[in-house]
Amino acid sequence: SKRVRGARRAATMGKRKRNKHEDESGPVMHVTGFVQDGELLLRDEAGVVYQSERDWLGELVPVGQWDPAMSKAKLVSKRSIGAADADGGVGSESFPSRTAADSSVIIDDGGGFLRGQGGNGHANGGGVGWPIVGQRDGDPQGAKARTEELTREIATYARAKQLRKSVDTFQQLISEGLRPNGYTYSNMINAFVNSGDVAGATRMLSEMVDSGFKPNVVVHTTILKGLCAAAEMPAAIAHLQRMGNAVPSVCPDIRTLNTFLRGCVRSGDLLALRWAFTQLPRWGLTADHTAHSARAKLLSQGLQLKELETLVRERRHAIEAEAAAVAVAMDAAKRGDPLPPPPRAPPPCSFWLAGACERGVNCKFYHDLAVPQRDACKVEAERRDALLAQEVHTAHAAAMLGRIKPCRRALKRAARL
Repeated sequence: SKRVRGARRAATMGKRKRNKHEDESGPVMHVTGFVQDGELLLRDEAGVVYQSERDWLGELVPVGQWDPAMSKAKLVSKRSIGAADADGGVGSESFPSRTAADSSVIIDDGGGFLRGQGGNGHANGGGVGWPIVGQRDGDPQGAKARTEELTREIATYARAKQLRKSVDTFQQLISEGLRPNGYTYSNMINAFVNSGDVAGATRMLSEMVDSGFKPNVVVHTTILKGLCAAAEMPAAIAHLQRMGNAVPSVCPDIRTLNTFLRGCVRSGDLLALRWAFTQLPRWGLTADHTAHSARAKLLSQGLQLKELETLVRERRHAIEAEAAAVAVAMDAAKRGDPLPPPPRAPPPCSFWLAGACERGVNCKFYHDLAVPQRDACKVEAERRDALLAQEVHTAHAAAMLGRIKPCRRALKRAARL
């Protein structure tokens, strides 16, 4: 009744909503605001100085220590205050650039850091970044070892999807006066992507490029993974195009292709999948059984039965032809009359000669089919399973369209597999 609802509202009036960052058992921290060099800062009762804005996790960011003798803050780490991100998205924290010194930063040289090497404060409203205060003075080997140690910690947290700990470790690396290397940035991008923060990963990629590192195909594939997981297929296509337009260009590999195709299946974007297959000659790639299975699944979802039947028939014939070619090469080798390489064949693949080549059909070197492979049974099973899945997709599409005969034929072929 209205009377009961009114009593409930009266009983809840005046109750303060608890902050999600407040410790229920601990005391509330009191901070005092002050202005230094034209910027608002905060300090607590212990003398720790914070920037006036919280980080993207809603927590205060320490930037230095209060010096009672000088009546001012001694800042050892600082990010520009009030510099908002361009798109204001979640995970909008960006990372340091190696350029643009911040002359207002007071660097504590008591810990062996180089003075006069500030960070990228972006005071004109660019991104938000931590300063790079320089390498440890006189100990380059120790700095390198420490950077590698913290980078390994970031990688561990990234695999466990612990973004907060990854960011904290990155902050620790910066506060110790160390320079992130390419692997540091790569692992931070992986941490953001694994936690579903594509915006943060994109900003980290920009900071990586600004710091003088050139992302390789692994880094680009990680970014693509995040975009595809969020079903941002137009952005994923644009990223693939930027890879080709980069100087030097970064050509997608088979993992990049299959990552993109999984995004197409996730979002049901058949046009994007068809576009990717038209780019294979330009990328110098050959679709493997994983790529063909993704294509078959999406064609089945789109009820493109004719195109799907053509694909499965071509795959079936290709597998049969390859098996026949392997048998001929094996027989010739047993007779002591091995088949010569084809004209203009590339140099032989050393991994293939050793018994296993992970690149498979996309290896740029010559594969002698007479050389037995240690993983031959595994590869054959994967091909058979892929063809089986494609036949099932064909049967599903035929059944949805009411095509009984094609459905039964596909199921019979699947049963033989």
